[in-house]
Amino acid sequence: SVLLVEDDDSVRRAIELLLQKSGFDVTSAVNGDSALNLLESEGVPDILLTDHSMPGTHQGLDLVRVVKKRWPNTPTVLMSGYTDRINSEPGIPFLQKPVSQRTLVTAMNNALAAHRLPRTTRKRVSPAERQPILSPAE
Repeated sequence: SVLLVEDDDSVRRAIELLLQKSGFDVTSAVNGDSALNLLESEGVPDILLTDHSMPGTHQGLDLVRVVKKRWPNTPTVLMSGYTDRINSEPGIPFLQKPVSQRTLVTAMNNALAAHRLPRTTRKRVSPAERQPILSPAE
């Protein structure tokens, strides 16, 4: 499953369609804040695909950092149409929009393979199944 985070409705629908045509199960969020709410309520997907520049508290790279901290085994892919404004980090795959279906699927599969979690066998973790996050004092 894929959690797609994209604030532009037409771009989100186009990417959803590309992913669905390629066999991915897609859940979408309109910004980083709603994505975090979905992660908390629905569980962690196989992979996170997020836009870089969005409205709200959690921009793309910040969202990736939060996800990596809380759910470190979740592969992520960052995308943007604004390469001149991108602050990325090593190890985070980046896609320039617009993106072809082939490029998108290759990036998704490479990110999944890098985490050794085939998309067909990774189980979505429900909120009830999650391990509690303990503070260092505990």
